[in-house]
Amino acid sequence: MTNFDKWQHYTSGLSSPQNFIDWGFRYLICASLQRRVWMPSGEYNLYPNIYVPLVAEPGIGKGLVVRAVNSILTHHKLKEAHKVEGLSAEEAATMQAVVSADKELSRESINVGTNAEDPLLIPTASDAVTYEALIQAMARSYRRINYSEFSDKHGREIMKIYGHSSLAFCLEEMASLFRKNTESMVNFLIQAYDCGDKYEYRTKTAGIDRVLRLCMNFLAGTTPDFMNEVFDDGLLSQGFSSRAFFIYASKNRKYQARIPKLTPEQEKCREDLRAHVKELTKLYGAVHVDESTWEWFEKWYADQAVNPSKRASTSSKLKHYYSRKNIHVMKTAMAVHFGEKTDMHVTLDEFKQAIDILHEEEKTMHLALSFTGSNPLAKLSQKVLGLLGVAPRQYSEILIETFSFGTQKELDEVLEYLCKTEQVESKVIKDPDTQLETVIWRLKE
Repeated sequence: MTNFDKWQHYTSGLSSPQNFIDWGFRYLICASLQRRVWMPSGEYNLYPNIYVPLVAEPGIGKGLVVRAVNSILTHHKLKEAHKVEGLSAEEAATMQAVVSADKELSRESINVGTNAEDPLLIPTASDAVTYEALIQAMARSYRRINYSEFSDKHGREIMKIYGHSSLAFCLEEMASLFRKNTESMVNFLIQAYDCGDKYEYRTKTAGIDRVLRLCMNFLAGTTPDFMNEVFDDGLLSQGFSSRAFFIYASKNRKYQARIPKLTPEQEKCREDLRAHVKELTKLYGAVHVDESTWEWFEKWYADQAVNPSKRASTSSKLKHYYSRKNIHVMKTAMAVHFGEKTDMHVTLDEFKQAIDILHEEEKTMHLALSFTGSNPLAKLSQKVLGLLGVAPRQYSEILIETFSFGTQKELDEVLEYLCKTEQVESKVIKDPDTQLETVIWRLKE
């Protein structure tokens, strides 16, 4: 059973949409790698951190996935960090000193689930923080990893230390992060995504907070209403939208009154996943990609740029996303690889898997953004999709439920648009007893 299969089994009791479940696993892997692993990409290093907003109406299992990810991500404590064998007395003393320094920083942090005794191995942020508190949290999330490198001067492998400030968000409600200073928050998230070497924030009373080698991973649930509000202000457009995987779903994959207790098999899968995450925290360095793989990828990307008709979506809402499609593929390829392995060689097959994964998700990704903009019918359109995501409905039922969002004429325009764009369809059903025919509207399969 692969780790991806184990994740599926561990989360099999959740009603959440399947694509939310799948992206929860990819996020877990990327957050575990932090800023310790990278893919050389020309002049720059590309890190596997990702931003994943889960967009759906209330009651569609966003929080369930976030909690499942968080239960694994926050399991390991800093005191469990691996040790390097065969150190000299001087090297061992140095290692002990930096571990102690990390713990001291963590005692002042706002990490979820931490305390003075047990700071997290993978720092995570609070559910709701101010912009200022977020900067401080990331500055205090500084972690170090020991690695060996051959020294010509010493004629042997010697221990070196690499430090980074990596923070992971697991938010059930994305809105909690944007209560105030939203523009500053978004600008910081853009810079954190790009994993710069240094970020400085000058406070009014406490001097300068410096974040060294920053890196952010971001998983959050949100609703169409919040997306509409924020995008109308233009705060998440362009820079943020080009960097995020907006994962959209209109309904749960199943309906149940309660979440069943984990079986022994599911608990075993969770433990195996936690063990894999711990192994990922030991990795450091650049991944290797064969030159033949790079040549294939360059040809593929050039073909996609010249022939945009080959894209899964032609929606203008994804134009910023597609401008970074090469980056999205490379990050997803690393997520695919490290989901199952701990070696540092990403293969052509894993690049192709990443392309297939993104192509499938892009078919509905624009729906997470389709309610934004100036069209007054956008909110009515999203309301109709939300209703039909719960269950098929007759026209009269849709009219009643959407009365406060628009007129009957506007509803007719919206249904016509949704049919033309192949998002919904009408179907005639016959009652087996009365033989009466009824027209229902439903999401198109």
